[in-house]
This record gives sequence, structure tokens and C-alpha cells, in this order.
Amino acid sequence: MESSHMARSDKELVREWCFLSTTKDFDWEEEKRREHFFGVALLEKDGDRSMYVRDLPFLIDTSIEIKEYPLTLNLANEIITNSTSLNDHDILIKAVQSLHNVARECLKEKQNQEESSPFDSVLMRQILVLFNKIASSPAAVCKETVDVCVELGILLDECQEQHSEAEAESETASDSASSKEGSLLSLISETMAP
Repeated sequence: MESSHMARSDKELVREWCFLSTTKDFDWEEEKRREHFFGVALLEKDGDRSMYVRDLPFLIDTSIEIKEYPLTLNLANEIITNSTSLNDHDILIKAVQSLHNVARECLKEKQNQEESSPFDSVLMRQILVLFNKIASSPAAVCKETVDVCVELGILLDECQEQHSEAEAESETASDSASSKEGSLLSLISETMAP
């Protein structure tokens, strides 16, 4: 039992465990392996996250790599709402980058074809809520590091870039990209505090 505790306290060993749990180089069932990763990455409801030494930037990168975007947002939220994490400028920057990475993917692919929005509005709303948390955070590092207006502008620029790419492809795709911009603006106005 003590050796298991020691292994969970070794940051490099935990990272290796997460990497092996998410790599496709093994024959055994991918979903079973991912459960090991989620066991480390997910914040336990009973507060027993001290079971593992967790490297949040690494966990964010890995969750993006395996396209587990809700987990990415969960980890970013943990950084944004944790005063200990907010003492580290680099970790906050990683959280903001992860929000942009997920937003970019969200704008590229619509996850739920039945939804009337041209992108996954549930994920995008979560991203906007996290930017709102950064904007309203009392932490000095948030105010010094992140300009939420600029960050929202970057999201809108991404829509415009996709709009330009779509125009080159076809007129129908162009209408879709224009719809994304309008939908994103509506979502921003509904979600963000004035």
C-alpha cells in the first residue's frame, strides 16, 4: 500500500501513467485505459484528489490531444477557481490557451446535428462562462494577464477566418460561417456579464 502511495506522489510516474493510459500503442481496450487517465484527471467529488500528484497543464494537453473537451474545460475551471493555481502565471496562460483550443475545435465541428446552432453551443457557453470567471476573479494575475475583451475578439476572429475559408470553398459554406459569427455574438451577449 505504501509503495502505491509513493507512486501516486511521484509527478513523473503519474504523468507516465496518464500517457500510457491514453496512447494507442497497446492492444488492450482503449476505454479501459482511459478510465485510468480519468481517475487522475477528474476532481474527485469527495475531495480526495490528493490521491495523485496532478500536473494540470499536462492533463489539459492530454485531454485536448484525446479530444475530451468537457474534461479540458473541467480542468481549466479548476485552475481558474483555485487560488493556488492562480499564483502561477504560466498555469493561467495554459488554461486560457486551452479555452481557445477547445473553442477552435468547437467552431470547426458541430457535435450535435439536431441542434439549431452552427456549433456546439453547450461547450461554447462553458468556455464563455470560464472567461467570465476570469474577468470577475479578484486574483491580480487574472487582471494583469488576461484581457477578456481581447480573448473574445480572438474567438470572433476565428469565426471570421473560418468565414474566409468557407467563402473560398462554396457559397453554402459561407452562409454557414456567417451564421456561426451571429450565433457566437448572440451567445456572448447572453452569457457574458456587462
